[in-house]
Amino acid sequence: MREQARSKFRAVTLLAMTATLVLAGCGATTYSRKTIVWEPFNAAESRQQKDNVTVELKLVDELPPSFMATVARCDQLGRIVVDDKGNPRPETITLGTNDQVWQQVAITNGTENVLRLNGVVIRLFDPAAQQFNVLTLADLRAELLSKRPCPSTQTALNIFAANPIFDRNIEVVPGTTSTFWVAFRPASKLMPGIWKMALYDVPVSLDPAGRPIRTTRFETRISVKEVINTYSQASLLATPKLIQSTEQSATGTKTTTPGAPMAPTTAPPAPVAPVAPPTAATSPPAARALDPTSRSAIGVAQARLNALGFDAGPADGIPGARTRQALVQFQRSKGLPASGRLDTPTLAALGL
Repeated sequence: MREQARSKFRAVTLLAMTATLVLAGCGATTYSRKTIVWEPFNAAESRQQKDNVTVELKLVDELPPSFMATVARCDQLGRIVVDDKGNPRPETITLGTNDQVWQQVAITNGTENVLRLNGVVIRLFDPAAQQFNVLTLADLRAELLSKRPCPSTQTALNIFAANPIFDRNIEVVPGTTSTFWVAFRPASKLMPGIWKMALYDVPVSLDPAGRPIRTTRFETRISVKEVINTYSQASLLATPKLIQSTEQSATGTKTTTPGAPMAPTTAPPAPVAPVAPPTAATSPPAARALDPTSRSAIGVAQARLNALGFDAGPADGIPGARTRQALVQFQRSKGLPASGRLDTPTLAALGL
């Protein structure tokens, strides 16, 4: 028995040594990782004061633990899942999801009137000027219940109720501050460029009946950039080394290497025009004389779709499956027939 144990130990040791030598002997490799970074465009915009109203806006990178709750797990039929002793199995769920954008808003009322938010318009704008409405507390509750029709979901919602999330019934009395969370669900969070969050129609003056006679608005910009870090690794056991970082943002593309200053590789674009308040839909501008079936027009459209965050693949003028899918997504976002084909209205919506 002892000899068998020794033989087994020697075999395992030899196998481990062989694996280590193989891993260490692998040659150098290079790989890249892409991340999307959200950050305030201008820190000075985080606190604004107009007409005796002060608004503080904070982009939320990570929701606090109060947005998470551990409750009994459920199966697909909404039944509580138990272990072999009949005890409910725990599961941690959250009110926020990765496809949402969250901000914390604090409104200080320095007027003589009660600020009622029932008529305030809160919107998120992406770089392509698409608008997304705020998700109220009722919206978030209904969504979680629809995704998780389970008795323990209500337990989680009772826990989440401690978080002040935007709803239309919020009132800010004179001389006080109200702090709450707002959430949006954009079509995609991966579109680099300048995003905007805006509060319109904030009442600052009321008539004797309590109706707004003067309003103001607040806007803050968010910079979304794509960062691609390239690493070199001498072997599978070696520590990866950063050799290059490329950042694409609204101000252009910048490439840096360790120890070298950051320098732009492309000229910065023209300043982004401010987003106008929400208005009724208007007709798209007339398209230039481009043949939507031509390879050149398709190539230009592919490049434009990629810049707007719709993955159309290489701008080679060949309408493959990725291009058709990107066209479908873009056409739906603009209210156009989702044919997946490049046509004159789609060219116009793309600004081509």
